[in-house]
Amino acid sequence: MKVVVLGAAGGIGQALGLLLKTDLPAGTELALYDIAPVTPGVAADLSHIPTPVSVEGFSGEDPSPALVNADVVLISAGMARKPGMDRSDLFNINARIVENLVSSCADNCPKALIGLCASFDISVLHLASSPHILRIIKWSSLRSP
Repeated sequence: MKVVVLGAAGGIGQALGLLLKTDLPAGTELALYDIAPVTPGVAADLSHIPTPVSVEGFSGEDPSPALVNADVVLISAGMARKPGMDRSDLFNINARIVENLVSSCADNCPKALIGLCASFDISVLHLASSPHILRIIKWSSLRSP
């Protein structure tokens, strides 16, 4: 089984990675991805915990390498609200992030179970299940073997 955490360098993602590293069954692959360049270091830190779960870190603009053959994808990626930002600014930024990540899941692991775990606006959850995204996932599932 392969489990991927998208947003693994953030506060939620790091804690989630630690929890998964210690609780997933033997033989599970844990892939950690974040746009932040520190993500391979987060994976290296977790790899020192003596469990039979392998860990690999990915960073950069493209999450595709982390998502290949994933069975479960947990998205904790998103931006925290900054001083001076209103809720609509935050929503627009996080909506784009979630849409891009879910679309990448559709391309690279269309049969994966996708979970969103974050403190951002609940409206983003609606976006992730919008007909547009569901069509992308359905189309990707049809063309995958």
